[in-house]
Amino acid sequence: MIILPTFGYDYVDDMMITVHKDVDPTQEDWSRMLTDLKVKARELRSSLVLAGSIKLTARQRKELADTVGGSKLKVAVMTESAVTRGILRAIGWLGGPTNVRPFAMKDLGGALDFLEIREPRRRRVEVAIDALRAGLAEANSRSASLP
Repeated sequence: MIILPTFGYDYVDDMMITVHKDVDPTQEDWSRMLTDLKVKARELRSSLVLAGSIKLTARQRKELADTVGGSKLKVAVMTESAVTRGILRAIGWLGGPTNVRPFAMKDLGGALDFLEIREPRRRRVEVAIDALRAGLAEANSRSASLP
């Protein structure tokens, strides 16, 4: 499990799970994650992103596309933004990648169904999400107590 100042990520078998804090990812954090992703990309079949309300910069979107573009990686993006979900759906309708699908933050079940995650692996993914959230909260409380 990797906990960075703006998000955390971990792997469950051939799946990457990313949980964002309520702040946009810094370029430093983003670059670190992409470096790890480049190493693991060939082993991964799917990715679950709990994005919440964050937004990527144009540079970050391009770097991500350059890293995983053309791969068969299935990606479920959970976001609070109905606009972002609509844009992702429209891109798919217009012939864009159909291996990326948006979900509301409350629809973990739908995201895991799309990624074809079944029991008992589904429970391991939920445990990893909880651990990432706890790790982010702990890191946040540690940094808040620094003078």
